[in-house]
Amino acid sequence: MVSKKNPPFLLKRFIHPHFIGGFVLILGFILTFFFIVLTGGVLGDFFKGLRGTPWYYAIPMIIQVLALVFLVRRIIIYKLKGLELLLGFIITITLIFLFEIIDYKYLGDGIYERSGGFLIKFADVLFPLAIIFLYLHVEGMTNNTPNLVRAILVLGTGIPLIIVSFLMFLVDVKTPFTNQEYRKELYDLVQTYFLVFTLSIILVGIFGMVVMYSVFYHADTIDVEVPSLLTLTAVDIIFLSFVIRPFFDQFQLTVQGTTMTVNVYNTWVFSFGILFLVLTYVFYPLYTFALPFSVYDVILVTQEGVTLWHKKISHPARQYLSDQAPEDASLKSPAILAIATLVREVAQAQGELRLISLSDRHIIIESHKEAVGIVIADKTSFFLKRALKNFVSDAYNLHKKDFENFLGNVSVFKDCDEILFQNFTFAHPIEE
Repeated sequence: MVSKKNPPFLLKRFIHPHFIGGFVLILGFILTFFFIVLTGGVLGDFFKGLRGTPWYYAIPMIIQVLALVFLVRRIIIYKLKGLELLLGFIITITLIFLFEIIDYKYLGDGIYERSGGFLIKFADVLFPLAIIFLYLHVEGMTNNTPNLVRAILVLGTGIPLIIVSFLMFLVDVKTPFTNQEYRKELYDLVQTYFLVFTLSIILVGIFGMVVMYSVFYHADTIDVEVPSLLTLTAVDIIFLSFVIRPFFDQFQLTVQGTTMTVNVYNTWVFSFGILFLVLTYVFYPLYTFALPFSVYDVILVTQEGVTLWHKKISHPARQYLSDQAPEDASLKSPAILAIATLVREVAQAQGELRLISLSDRHIIIESHKEAVGIVIADKTSFFLKRALKNFVSDAYNLHKKDFENFLGNVSVFKDCDEILFQNFTFAHPIEE
């Protein structure tokens, strides 16, 4: 809830969001640089000796696994929904580290160029799958369906890369149904797809940072503001780990007349960003379903249009960002359902109206038997529609008898607040 202890816009009251976002990106670069100097320069001898051992991958993997376990525990405690794709990304990365630990003696070769090792070759197959998981998670936050250009670039290169690298994996492990003569052709295909896929990784990183900034821009409370900035920092670090990988693995740094060679341990830089990301969700579990746009109202009604429960979400203080404060978003549910009925009659259709789109607002409608859920938001997305669908289903299952024998008593639906938090975990309803 918004209260004196948890006021909205603690940061954005004093500084414009654009400046804060720019500062966070610079902060991510500074943290990445200092982490590289720390691991490759100040502690360079330690990490140089560590690199030739399985502990080079084991230590970050153990840290990630512990953070992952803690995150799953938080998900169970808070009954959070919507982290499946993000968990898929983290679990896949963890498996890659595990396989690299087991076959660490082959790590000297580049990705898709391993000279041996059954598991480490399979780790190369999993790598594009992890990136696809992360991309779909970010895409689901902001769009109902994936953007066509981004989907073609990421999925159009990632999925073929998985298929071709898996075929090369089968050839390398000398399965009886593969032909060694095709390895060179497969290798050339893998390198081509990987080159384009690397570009898509960079674009996904930029896209992710834009989405995280949008989450911060539209945040209504500190519980969303702070983790959105931390996530933006984490994505910035992960992005930089990919950007610097092709260009250099060491550089010279001169401090007060003393020059030292700094080795860039990209695996640890990448792990640092992943750990930053996971810990953000661990310490701010209610940030799970934060969206890069504003959601104003969540309404529960009957099929006849009787309003059973209604919560405002977006705090009016956010509107200082616009030149003109919008009108109160208290649209009457009977009018919305009447529009749906009219559209069906005009179109001579029997189906349900799921979306009413305006230039600056979207009204999303989901039905489950006698229950109807309505959300008023700036736009729609896959996560938002799924959250509404789950909310309506959970509300009906909790109050099945109340729906079936409804006599006008709406007070019994007050406990829908708890269901709201389980499905719209970013929501902080405004006290009426």
